Amino acid sequence: MKLLFLIIASRNELYDKIKEYWQQIIDKKYDNIDFYFLYNDPSIENEYIITGNDIFFKEKETRIPGILNKTIQSMKICNYNNYDYIIRTNLSTFFYVPQLLLFLQNAEPTKIYAPLVKYSERYQTTFPVGFCIIIHKSNVDKLMANFSTIIMKYNNNNEMYPDDIWFGIMFNELNMPYDTSIQSSLIRSDEIYNIVPSQTHIFTNKFIFRNRDYHFKFDEQGKQQNDIVKRLQSEIPRWELVIKHCI
Repeated sequence: MKLLFLIIASRNELYDKIKEYWQQIIDKKYDNIDFYFLYNDPSIENEYIITGNDIFFKEKETRIPGILNKTIQSMKICNYNNYDYIIRTNLSTFFYVPQLLLFLQNAEPTKIYAPLVKYSERYQTTFPVGFCIIIHKSNVDKLMANFSTIIMKYNNNNEMYPDDIWFGIMFNELNMPYDTSIQSSLIRSDEIYNIVPSQTHIFTNKFIFRNRDYHFKFDEQGKQQNDIVKRLQSEIPRWELVIKHCI
């Protein structure tokens, strides 16, 4: 089985530190599994460049529409048809790959696997929360064939929709069913935050570790209203417990 991990990323001192944890997973050098961190950088000369495990797109780093754009473009660039499953995730979610592989051996290609699926009143759609979306290549084929049509149907300007909402709209339009059974393999950030070394037995049979369930918040003037950096720094000791399990 071949897997492609597409990891939403951006650059700052703290996120670069988190990437070092991911690198420990990558350094296990799993057969038939590729990992790419997805960045935007408007200063590059070409439309995109690939450097090691990093893909840079010539675009401003934004949440909307940047995350959706670099997800779709990276699927194309990485020749998604060469893989069985594509895992779209982010820097602050880690995976224990051997257990994930066991799970996917019995997965159904027609389904979208996501540990959390919610309903948005604002956008009137169900959607998979974006930290973990697992898609078989046959479903990616359908997404690519219908992407432009669905975008045009719902809005000519995709900046109005977050990436996971767009995925929800597309999955619903294409009648792709969700499977949330993978939720039993998820450990959330509140569980991780309170853990001590003697309690890591709770990681048994888990393979998705969501280390952050909060976002930057801004006021109308664009001033940041919460200090995620300080909170993330306080959580790093727990993350180190997680990464020991994942490698």
